[in-house]
Amino acid sequence: MKKIIMLFLLLSLSVFAGRWDEEEVETFSGGIKVGFGGSTLNGNYLDLDGVTKKFAVSFQFGAFFITPINDTLSFQSELLLDYKGADYDIEGINSDLEVNLSYLTVPLLIAFKANENLKIYAGGYISLLLNAESVFDSKTSNAEKYFNDFDYGVSIGAMFKSDKLIFDFRYNHGVANINNNDNNEEDGSSDIDSKNQQFILSLGYLF
Repeated sequence: MKKIIMLFLLLSLSVFAGRWDEEEVETFSGGIKVGFGGSTLNGNYLDLDGVTKKFAVSFQFGAFFITPINDTLSFQSELLLDYKGADYDIEGINSDLEVNLSYLTVPLLIAFKANENLKIYAGGYISLLLNAESVFDSKTSNAEKYFNDFDYGVSIGAMFKSDKLIFDFRYNHGVANINNNDNNEEDGSSDIDSKNQQFILSLGYLF
């Protein structure tokens, strides 16, 4: 029930964070986007001898909403299904360990228009965990109890606009510890601290 309530709040936040006055309706715009990149987990999760952390393939898609503030600044909110995680190479074993995390993510950004085609932006994001699983030796296990329901962090990037197309490169750096140490302690480990890190290249279409 808690996740359903927070899901509703995030959906509302993404759509209404950029509310505009009636006389500004014509300046509001939005579109859809899809992105690919890489992600990993910073911190001491599986920080062991013989374990090498690698970037995992990251993927996201969703919608974005843009509201101008003035001639050079604009506010952008997004609603994204966001797939991230990390891969680990374990020495002496012919199978990697994959940690796959699925989020509903709402970025809230302020963009500066450098010229007619280029914008540079910064802001933050908040994410609701939808699913967590680990994959080892082709066996998938549910791992939701080991991760917290929420993640948040900072985002920086740049976007290039060409007619209706938008090319967007972004770096997302998690601030919150995503590990649920209460459940980790029950399984014999505690004080695990890991944060999401993600690079993403997106292609958007502006309506």
